[in-house]
Amino acid sequence: MPRRSLAALATSAAGLLALAWVLWGLHSVFVREREAALLAASERRLALEAYAGQSLRERLAAQLREAQPRIDAASGDPLLYANDLYLARGEGQLLPRGVAPTSSDATPARELYAALRGGKTHIQDDSPWSERIELLARLRAALGRNDLRGIERWVRETLRHRASYRIPATQDIPHTLALLDLLRERTRLDSTLLERILRSGFGAPDDVDAVPGVQRSLLRSLGRFTRADVEFLGERIASLSEWGGVRHDDFQERLRERDGEYVLTDPSARDPYVVNAGSTNEMAITWYIEPESLQRASGVRVKLPDLVATIDAEMRERGLLTERYELILPAHPGMTPLAKLSPRVESPAWPEAIESARSLYTLKSGLMLVCGVLAFGSVALGWLAYQRRLRLISLRSEFVAAVSHELRTPLASIRLQAETLARRLGNNAEARDYPQRIVRDIDGLSFLVENILSFNRLERGGWVPRLAPVSLRELVASLREELASHAARKLEIELTGDVDLMLNADEDLIRLLLGNLLRNAAQYCTREPACVTLAAERTDGGARIHVQDNGAGIARELWERVFEDFYRADTTGQRGSGLGLAIARRVMRAHGGEIRIVASSPEGTRIELSFPRGSSREDIT
Repeated sequence: MPRRSLAALATSAAGLLALAWVLWGLHSVFVREREAALLAASERRLALEAYAGQSLRERLAAQLREAQPRIDAASGDPLLYANDLYLARGEGQLLPRGVAPTSSDATPARELYAALRGGKTHIQDDSPWSERIELLARLRAALGRNDLRGIERWVRETLRHRASYRIPATQDIPHTLALLDLLRERTRLDSTLLERILRSGFGAPDDVDAVPGVQRSLLRSLGRFTRADVEFLGERIASLSEWGGVRHDDFQERLRERDGEYVLTDPSARDPYVVNAGSTNEMAITWYIEPESLQRASGVRVKLPDLVATIDAEMRERGLLTERYELILPAHPGMTPLAKLSPRVESPAWPEAIESARSLYTLKSGLMLVCGVLAFGSVALGWLAYQRRLRLISLRSEFVAAVSHELRTPLASIRLQAETLARRLGNNAEARDYPQRIVRDIDGLSFLVENILSFNRLERGGWVPRLAPVSLRELVASLREELASHAARKLEIELTGDVDLMLNADEDLIRLLLGNLLRNAAQYCTREPACVTLAAERTDGGARIHVQDNGAGIARELWERVFEDFYRADTTGQRGSGLGLAIARRVMRAHGGEIRIVASSPEGTRIELSFPRGSSREDIT
């Protein structure tokens, strides 16, 4: 049996074995499906519940990821809303903010503000607070004289002092508000400076030496003031912000908000969990907490019923739940680890699933059997068709070999007689070129026969390259001499570039390849003389040869087709076998290389031969 048939038979047998293995595996799957459905219809319910639980956990984690930028921002900015965010460091809760003013009716901050406005505060010591009061007094004096330079100087000195010394907020905020109110009565501050004093502050937000704006300063120190003082100071800050065109809507919202709730959490927890802070039946208010380390935990307030409703709708849209299925979230009072938080699927249709599984098993087994029979039958028919094709190929190859062999003998005899006749008619001018024409035609026909035989051997894989050092210079010189003696027209061949290039290749195959390219260049050229330039170069361990002719060119859409078997572009009306470039491609592939057309125009065609690594002289030992 031919080697190709053995390979095809082995491939078919392997395919049949794989198919049988797959069918047996499918049958095993069908059996397991039936047994699973018969033993426990709750398997589907468990899968649905697992899907719903995983989806719930993913949505909770996604909500926290979406809220994380808000958590990070709100932890450093009291102007941001944070009653739905949770952040704890160590055992202290930072968000929601739980700091609230004291319930006393006293108004020490308001009284201090009034004293500072009226200039009735006098402290004789070297403390920063005394210096701050002195600066305010000097500013008041400059305002009384309408001394613009003095006003500017003492405002800057006050701001510089505020940045250099930390004074308690209970003194700093009334002092700053008194200063701004004095300025509002007599002059007008730069809007940018006013915005920084009231809101944005001085310095980067994450800088420990930054001076916060008055709005943020009051929100951060609410616990140091009474409610009455907070209301008074908030009104003054809002009034000054309105006067200076500074944003203060979020500041007023933070003052009006109820205190954030304290979330009862587990500092020792290492895995995500939920805390039910509302009704234990409805779980309307729930916190999702994710411990990030021993010192930090973050979370977000969620509505579990809404999330479960969303998951229910999604599963129904995907066909996982029907009208007879219901997704329910059991009550989980207190703290519940996220791994134990899973919705439950209730349905009266579980017994129906058993009968459905039995029916499906019968149907699938029948279809599997039919598919197996069809598959085996298809393989058998394919094998018969393949054998018939191999027989046809073998007959064609035998026919080509026989015809070519039969042509060789008479061609050799005719050529010998034509050469003899040429010698005898050497002095007859009229008949002298007849034998030469006969010889050229016989050489062309012999080259065609050699091409057919070579193509047949290459197609059958019967020509294995025998690699040896091949001198490109000597090979081109030999082909130049051969074509000069037997070609129908003159062909000028020039070798440029690395003319001493040595190829590690099969000399007969390379001669056949270059011979076809050179004969094509001579045959399909309409200019006189026909010219071919071979440019050789070494690449990374390999070689590259560009063959440039001055022929009529090949259309761009035919660059690949001309390498097909028996295809002729027929650009000049010349006849040919259509095997030259097909043989060239087979020769290059036998050497592990590639041939392609890189450029073509009415001025000529350029073909590139790329030999792989190991083909240049450096790699030949």
